[in-house]
Amino acid sequence: DLTAEADVGRELLRLADDVGRRVRERGFVARTVGIKIRFADFHTVTRVRTLPGPTDSSGAIFQTALQLYRSLQLDRPRIRLVGVKAENLHLAGSMPEQLSFDDLQPDDPAPTARSAPTARSAQQSPVAPDAVLDAARARFGGGAIGYAALLGAPGRNDGGGRAAAR
Repeated sequence: DLTAEADVGRELLRLADDVGRRVRERGFVARTVGIKIRFADFHTVTRVRTLPGPTDSSGAIFQTALQLYRSLQLDRPRIRLVGVKAENLHLAGSMPEQLSFDDLQPDDPAPTARSAPTARSAQQSPVAPDAVLDAARARFGGGAIGYAALLGAPGRNDGGGRAAAR
C-alpha cells in the first residue's frame, strides 16, 4: 500500500507518462483527465476534470492528475490502486485552437507581426519534451529515458514508487 503523497505522486507521474505516450502514438488529444484511487478497504473514488483545451502532453496530464489527487485532501491514506485516464479523445489535427488574451503577459507590448507566435510554434513548444522522449524511446527502447523522479531510491527494489504487491 502507498501512504506517502510523494509515492502516490511518483505513481501518478509514471501513469500520466504512459497515458500521454499512448494518446500521442495513436494521434489523439484529450479534453478530460481522470484518476481512480482505491484504498486498502477497497473503497474507490474517481475524479475527472475537463481541461480548457485539448492536450497530449504527459506533463499536463500529470499536473491535472496531481491536482485531482490533492483535491481529495487525504491524510496518510493506505492506497491500494492508482489509475490515470484520458477521455474525450479527438484526432490531433481536428481540434480548433482557441486563442486567448490571457496568454499575453501584462508587461508585454502589443504583439506585432514579427513578435506574435504562430499557431504552429505555440502548439510545438509544450509538446517538444514529449516528442524528444517518444523519439528516444522509439529508437533505444522504453527504458532508455525517463523521469528522474521515477528512479528507485537507494535501498529500494520496487521500481521507484511503483505499487508493488507486498
